[in-house]
Amino acid sequence: MSRPSDDVRLLTISNTVSDRLKSLPADYEAASALIASAAFQVGFTRIAAGLAQEIAGPKGDTYIHERFAPEQFDVLQLAPIDFASRTALTCLDLCAAAAYRLRRAGRFDCHGESDLEHLREAIRKNGVQLHEGQERWRQALMGDNKFRLLKLVRDQVTHRALERQTTIGEGPPKTTITIEGKPYDGTVATLFADFAESQYQAFTTAVLADYPDRRSPTQNN
Repeated sequence: MSRPSDDVRLLTISNTVSDRLKSLPADYEAASALIASAAFQVGFTRIAAGLAQEIAGPKGDTYIHERFAPEQFDVLQLAPIDFASRTALTCLDLCAAAAYRLRRAGRFDCHGESDLEHLREAIRKNGVQLHEGQERWRQALMGDNKFRLLKLVRDQVTHRALERQTTIGEGPPKTTITIEGKPYDGTVATLFADFAESQYQAFTTAVLADYPDRRSPTQNN
């Protein structure tokens, strides 16, 4: 499950960014709110990973049936993968939306907040330029194999027919999801939770670097 120490650390990071952006015009408040929301998504992903770990344990089959009956065990085993992939990607999209807001000085597009895909198109077609650190974060993220897997899994469980396989025999039944011919079980939820958290930390570090604290020591106290 989500660890209290993780929640406190992410909240501290979010508050640090918010405090730094307070020195900027009021338009930047929206970016602060998006960054705070992204931290919550990391927590949601951790909850999904914790549920997947419970299900994979020696009493996992009993655990899920006692709490979620009469749902089918294969549905319950796939639920954490679904939840983790959605919330992890939402975290990254919220970071992208914040980066767009920061670059555009808070100006709002009529279609709504940006996400990673919209941000890429805005950069490619409209010449939007992110701040240096945030652009490095975006490029590294888009080229990361873990991001590719996250996107594949999220798209599979959300937009396509679900290719899955259930093994029944010795021990509790186990259901896996098949992505590009490779099976993945609930442990992939932990991978997504770790990835979302590391990317959130990388993004907020980039924001703080792009907006150095120029206040005097007296103002900081």
